[in-house]
Amino acid sequence: MSKVRIIAMVGMLLLQSTNALAEETDQTLIDLVNGDYLRAIPVLTQRAENGDADAQYQLAYMYVTGSGTDVNTAKGMTLFKAAANQGHRDAASQLRLLELRYGKTTTQ
Repeated sequence: MSKVRIIAMVGMLLLQSTNALAEETDQTLIDLVNGDYLRAIPVLTQRAENGDADAQYQLAYMYVTGSGTDVNTAKGMTLFKAAANQGHRDAASQLRLLELRYGKTTTQ
């Protein structure tokens, strides 16, 4: 995954963060850009579990591409679906593409 793409995706996290989360989000961005996925994944996972659509999208992308984790298309699709259900357009687009490629049953 290119650094520009990572910066763009995580930039959305920065824009929607509260001041209390800003430092954590800044560090997560730095970790992603530097390829330190072991530090970024737990933060994104916690935020995704708390319903943060941008974190769900970023984590889904990481699972689908195998960035910092084993490829897990089903888990990625589940996260894309969760983000898409909250109105995340990029997640909805990615989910549609994956459903065309793998079928809708992958997320079940």
